[in-house]
Amino acid sequence: MLSVVLVEPKTPGNIGSVARVMKNFGVRHLLLVNPKCNYLDGEAYGRAMHARDILKAATIEKNLSSCLKKFDYAVATTSDLGSDYNVVKSPITPGQLAQQLQRFGNGKGKGSRVALVFGREGTGLTAKEVGSCDLVVTIQSSKKYPSLNLSHAVAIVLYEIFQNSRAVKVGSHIHPASASDKRVAVSMVDAILDRMDFAIHSKKETQEVVLSRLINKSFLTKREMYAFLGFLRKIAEMIKK
Repeated sequence: MLSVVLVEPKTPGNIGSVARVMKNFGVRHLLLVNPKCNYLDGEAYGRAMHARDILKAATIEKNLSSCLKKFDYAVATTSDLGSDYNVVKSPITPGQLAQQLQRFGNGKGKGSRVALVFGREGTGLTAKEVGSCDLVVTIQSSKKYPSLNLSHAVAIVLYEIFQNSRAVKVGSHIHPASASDKRVAVSMVDAILDRMDFAIHSKKETQEVVLSRLINKSFLTKREMYAFLGFLRKIAEMIKK
């Protein structure tokens, strides 16, 4: 299941336009994190057109942290990437995201709960919010003005996913690793790193962040995850000896 999450949206018209775009591309679940406006006012309804049912059914969340607990994967969208040393903000394109979702035979994320997280108009997502997501998507645009309107950004990402979902479902029999599977893997990696010697603590922290991001960005299948967990157990056993 694919869902769109808007963090602290402040313009009713933008929310209505997002709902319309969602219906254009067959996505129905909208979550609003601490909205700063009345998302059911006349402007929102006017922009939503025939997608008013999506507005009415939208779920309100108090904060992003509790919201993301409902999903197996969370995808942050941002135009603020920083340098390549910022491993948390190492991005993929909307097309690459669509291909990742297609691995499991359904570009709309059926079989796994996927949240597409979009930030505030003007300021986007904070570094902490981006870090709480599994991977980062950025839309290539002019360096002179890289920030897109909220509904336009949603439209581009959903278009890429929709286009890929129409392809032959070659992986429909493949099951993705769940959020709990990922948590187990990250916990095992952290336990292994705890037993290793590092010259300075920050080196260990960097390894934890990098390996955690690799696990979360990889969209492993259940079978791949089980094999990876077996490998981690072997490493843990070797360290104990």
